[in-house]
Amino acid sequence: MSFLGCTQEDGIVCRQDVNAFDCCRFYTIRIKIKADGLVMFHPVQGDADETSLVGTVVHFGETLLQLEPFSIHVRTVPIKDQVIQLHFNKPPFRVIQHYLSAHTLSICLEQDHWASTGDKLCSFHGQKGVLRLMKTLPLLDERIQPDLLVNPYSLFRMTPGQILEGSHGEREEMLKRYATRMVK
Repeated sequence: MSFLGCTQEDGIVCRQDVNAFDCCRFYTIRIKIKADGLVMFHPVQGDADETSLVGTVVHFGETLLQLEPFSIHVRTVPIKDQVIQLHFNKPPFRVIQHYLSAHTLSICLEQDHWASTGDKLCSFHGQKGVLRLMKTLPLLDERIQPDLLVNPYSLFRMTPGQILEGSHGEREEMLKRYATRMVK
């Protein structure tokens, strides 16, 4: 698996016909705005349809509204002089949140997809594993074909977050068991 940019310590091998992992990609779109007055952004609510519309930027001012996307995956479609639609060319997606300042518009998009070779799976504490999908996995002793192969050394590496979480859990359990009510 080293050709994928990971070591065998990080590797997770999964049989291709097992749909065990749903993956999620996040895209942050940034757009430079040139306008003199009030600018508003109206995002698409819910899942985007096949038209790939992200939302509409409306300008209430005298000068012409100009948008300059920083991503090649975003295109602008002028509707009127002061109204421009934004399209993202990788549907389906959902608009998670957006932030509009005086000169920039930032939009966070979420996109679900099936797991594929090279996807990184990670926990909240930063352990990561790079996924490799294979058509067939080697048979075990009793002619059983496993669904998933994980290096045991990668499972038991502790991070400070895990140690802290474990100690807090133990402390909370002791407080529940031996604590008395606090009285003023």
